[in-house]
Amino acid sequence: MVADRVVVGISGGCDSVFLLYCLKRNREKWHLTLTAAHYNHCMRGQESDEDERFVAAFCKKLNIPLVVGRWDRPGNGKISEEKARDARYQFFEKVCRSVAAKKIALAHTFDDDAETILFRLLRGSGLSGLRGIPYERELGSCRIIRPLKDVSREEIQAYLQKEKIPWREDSSNLDRSYRRNRIRHELLPLLAKEYNPHIKEILVHLGRNLSEDYEYLRKEAGCAFEEALLTSKKDQVVLRRKTFSKFPVAIQKELFRKTLRELGAGMDKVGYSDWKSVAGLLDRKHFRTSLPDALDLMATPTKLIFSKSLVLRKKI
Repeated sequence: MVADRVVVGISGGCDSVFLLYCLKRNREKWHLTLTAAHYNHCMRGQESDEDERFVAAFCKKLNIPLVVGRWDRPGNGKISEEKARDARYQFFEKVCRSVAAKKIALAHTFDDDAETILFRLLRGSGLSGLRGIPYERELGSCRIIRPLKDVSREEIQAYLQKEKIPWREDSSNLDRSYRRNRIRHELLPLLAKEYNPHIKEILVHLGRNLSEDYEYLRKEAGCAFEEALLTSKKDQVVLRRKTFSKFPVAIQKELFRKTLRELGAGMDKVGYSDWKSVAGLLDRKHFRTSLPDALDLMATPTKLIFSKSLVLRKKI
């Protein structure tokens, strides 16, 4: 049997250490060829370098090849979680291509899922965002998989302590200036203490229920997209306006999101307010409006023209 090549993201924290250790123990049984990938964001000075050295030593002990990336970014100011994540994921995809792997295993846990759902709820996310972290998703030519999504952080730490396997603690996880950390260390404990001790389970179950509903909606929107599509190019998607208008609002919203995805928009940058601003213009015969990620929408009586901003500027 041909081995399945998998890149495993490892930061040095308990979750990723546990993931790599478990995959190593089962690689013959599951026919895996493993490559570890560590991305040094270089945001915590010596501590970041110590994480890198720890990961290198751990991978050497497990006899797993390691690829290390370092973020060569301008300046030393604070970087948003989104930008750091994007840089890390670009690195993972690059490692996948270099070792001919099709899968990237990441160590998101049950706790991460609950925190993400609550984070997005407070941000005003809709059905898509409240699904939480998916078990799998595409990343360019690769596929992200999350084998630990049903495992709690408490279970992971108990196992590592029992087996005397060390890990690194990231001091930035205690930085309360990050909203996610305040949710983890302040809001979730408060909700568990004062309202419901099973708040994490409730949030995750909410996400999974909504995920099932969203899958149906996504498939319906896919069919609607094919029906409404007039032309599709790398920089522009044109929909038949009459066809778009006949669908229920729920399908229109998802059709709007799908069209932006077709043009490369990051879905974490597309919110309900973006749809509402467009919906408020749909009774006009002609309009033009800016959309997230440098996209534009121009409407004629018969067409909805979604374009990368430069394309529309050339037309006008």
